[in-house]
Amino acid sequence: MELRIYTMQEACDLLKITRMSMYRYMKAGKIKGSKIGRDWRFTEEQLKDFLNSTISSVTSEGSSGELPGEQDVCDK
Repeated sequence: MELRIYTMQEACDLLKITRMSMYRYMKAGKIKGSKIGRDWRFTEEQLKDFLNSTISSVTSEGSSGELPGEQDVCDK
């Protein structure tokens, strides 16, 4: 099995997020990475873990089929 390692820019492009968003996710502990010298590197597994945790948190929050706050708007 080949270990795929992504640069910061490659990871951002893959996830379709900005560098600032990537740094925020890293600071919050949602994305793990390794700093090599001045540069950050991410394994494919680390990025998949982030995506899986993001998907599972979205599906568990939206289990009623409604968007957050949707009920409040419709009842007014």
